[in-house]
Amino acid sequence: MAEERTYWETFHSPYQMGPQKHRIYMLDLLQSKGIESLLDVGCGTAPIYELIINTPYGFEYKGVDYSWSMIEVAKKIHDIKEKS
Repeated sequence: MAEERTYWETFHSPYQMGPQKHRIYMLDLLQSKGIESLLDVGCGTAPIYELIINTPYGFEYKGVDYSWSMIEVAKKIHDIKEKS
């Protein structure tokens, strides 16, 4: 059977990156509540990770997504290597 492709599997470049208001609001709120780690379900190309590593939030971050293409883009743009 052929591998089923989704709309999200067509992405090969960053998607919706940048410090959008709702992301900053969420990260500020989580930090004010004393949250130390973040599981980003549906992380896409990891725009929230981009904010975390470029600001002093200091969250431990884990991102997961259904789309392998988006995960591969995230790894590439953030220079993330596979853990052995």
